Amino acid sequence: MTKDEYLSELRAGLAAFSKDEVDRAVSFYEEMVDDRVEAGVSEEEAVGSLEPPAEAAARIISEMPAVPRAAARLRSPETPRSWSVAFIVAVVIGSPVWIPLALGVIMAVIGCFIGLFGLLVAVWAIAASMLLGAPIGLLYLVAGVKTGSIAGALMGLGCGAAVAGVGVFGIHLAVVASKLLVRAIVWCARAVASPFVRTGVPRWERSSMHPAWNLVHLVAAIMVGVGLVSGLAGWGWAGFDSASVASELSRTTASANEFTNPLGLQLFYAGPEPDYSQS
Repeated sequence: MTKDEYLSELRAGLAAFSKDEVDRAVSFYEEMVDDRVEAGVSEEEAVGSLEPPAEAAARIISEMPAVPRAAARLRSPETPRSWSVAFIVAVVIGSPVWIPLALGVIMAVIGCFIGLFGLLVAVWAIAASMLLGAPIGLLYLVAGVKTGSIAGALMGLGCGAAVAGVGVFGIHLAVVASKLLVRAIVWCARAVASPFVRTGVPRWERSSMHPAWNLVHLVAAIMVGVGLVSGLAGWGWAGFDSASVASELSRTTASANEFTNPLGLQLFYAGPEPDYSQS
């Protein structure tokens, strides 16, 4: 069999598909034959090494997306005309049922992704706000040293460092969640489009963590550890007495506000008001 005969039979087997699809498939097999001829094989041997045209056409049809494949079978001369008409009538008559169902499923999926996006924004906002614990802790350290409140300085620094360390872990969680959400959106979009176009549904593979995150985790753990040790040291400096702790933190907060008030910011200590009348 010559190359032209092979390609002609292949075109006949794919006659129900669009011209672009047929030309793409025929060009693929034509290039295969030409490559083998250039390698020194005769045209008849090159064609003979390929699968029969009918099998090639059947395999190509089986690899087509579901909707174009079904449409092509309806257009095929081998399909009775009555079947095509019956299918079209069934689609039209059933449209009041399947169209709302399809729209409902699509809207439900979109609603889920909107909810996940809102949750992701909340995670980013919480993690970013927790990072502010680092500069606030340093501010408390300076304010405590200024007022001579070592306990307030240590506790303020400890709380700020610990919160910032947890915030660093939160940032990594937000990054991972963002990647998962993007991958989920792409996966769903390609899954929805796969019956109509040749996209292929990607496999959901677990991605490995970048080695740089190990260093970030180490720094975050150190921050949390230093924060806990500093906070306990400040608590011990205040004699593990709640009244003394409240007094030291109130003094330190008032001193810290001297730095933040010119910026229009004010820090608050949400603890019991110390009783200065007894001092």
